[in-house]
Amino acid sequence: MANRRMFSKAILDSDKFLEMPLSSQALYVHLALRADDDGFVRNEKIIRRMAGASEDDMKLLIENEFIISFDSGLIVIRHWLIHNSLRSDRYCPTVYQNEKSMLYVDDNKIYNLGIPDGNQMSYQRLTQVSIGKVSSDKESEDEGSTAHARFIPMSFGEYHHVLLSEYQYNKLKEDFGEDTVLTYIRKVDEYCQLKGVKYNDYNLTIRKWIRKDSENNDRNSGNAAVSESSVYSTDI
Repeated sequence: MANRRMFSKAILDSDKFLEMPLSSQALYVHLALRADDDGFVRNEKIIRRMAGASEDDMKLLIENEFIISFDSGLIVIRHWLIHNSLRSDRYCPTVYQNEKSMLYVDDNKIYNLGIPDGNQMSYQRLTQVSIGKVSSDKESEDEGSTAHARFIPMSFGEYHHVLLSEYQYNKLKEDFGEDTVLTYIRKVDEYCQLKGVKYNDYNLTIRKWIRKDSENNDRNSGNAAVSESSVYSTDI
């Protein structure tokens, strides 16, 4: 993880930021300084105490859309990609891929929670935008784009409900086979469309559906084998 962090004056000089109390502004800086290379922070309560800030300061940052908070307790700096960009050889992807899969990057390079507006093609185009573009030549820039795009979620399925990063999709194919993965992407996508539900983690949802069906099939096969054995025993 990089030791240096940058800040955009466009964000820190905005009226919305400057109208917050100085304690909230200071907390934001402390959080950004200690975030990982994708802008995630796991120990915000400790950092808040170190900065002498209150819980209300954190609530203000969330309400003013400078911070996105997850149910898991993690937070992410919403304008992280505006503040910081790293060369691919210095970038270390966040370990919090489940939470990252819940985000998408808009045209202004801002993290947003949920499913993006627009069609499938525009969404996939966003996944090709490099998070780190600081480079002295075109080759390094292209390498950074490829490395980061692997972890930005894309929508799958006819109704575009299923959100998976390239890394998650490839790992599912590796674990279960492409045909099985495509079948369960369709099942989950159609279920979300029919029932009007959303899942926090589509990667985990698909894995659980596959394993549950596999266990049910094994159980049914076992019961059939027992029944057949009973018939032969009776005949004997």
